[in-house]
Amino acid sequence: MKICFLFVWLCAIPLLAEETSLLIFQPPQKWKITDPHKNPPHVQIAFVQNSRQLFRPSLNYAIEETKSSLDRYLQIVKNNYSSQKNKIIQDMGEISTNIGPSRLLIISSSSSAGNIKILQSITVHNEKAHILTGAVLEKDFSKYYGQFMRVFTSLRIIQDVFEEISDNNDQKKLSLLYQQIHSKKDYRLFEKTVMARCKNYNAYWQFVLLKKALEKTL
Repeated sequence: MKICFLFVWLCAIPLLAEETSLLIFQPPQKWKITDPHKNPPHVQIAFVQNSRQLFRPSLNYAIEETKSSLDRYLQIVKNNYSSQKNKIIQDMGEISTNIGPSRLLIISSSSSAGNIKILQSITVHNEKAHILTGAVLEKDFSKYYGQFMRVFTSLRIIQDVFEEISDNNDQKKLSLLYQQIHSKKDYRLFEKTVMARCKNYNAYWQFVLLKKALEKTL
């Protein structure tokens, strides 16, 4: 992804309250980050598979503040889907993640490209609903089911965004550059270094790190 586009896209995403810990997940490898200007409300980031299909497999991550329990929040979601035409909902029960239990839904729908299957994981943690949603054509659902489930179960908490960097020298260099960010110019140097030294790292982790860095300039 080109750095200038990444800077513009990060600016488009609403800031969240500062967290002492961070939630990250492992998105599908080699999927592209979509333009956040086109994302629905609450969606933090979205990915699409790099293909020429009319309806490309996609995945997005949304966060919504809630004081509801997981069961209560799930019921609200089900009621919302039930009120929409041509939506069939299946509650697939509970799955385990590193931040606690998650509920799995399958939503069947239709589009001009064909019948759609949506696999959705909902987790409530610290008064926030964390929603991971994968969508594919119905005929491809079995092909992508396992991939989506690996993404869902990869959701986890890290205490320090730099702990993900395996190389000690890179970790120290980036941590120091991060501390020195006071302007857009500082941010661009940091961004360039991250893209050079961490290009093979988790794409969502890179996104979180750069978003936190950009917030230091605002």
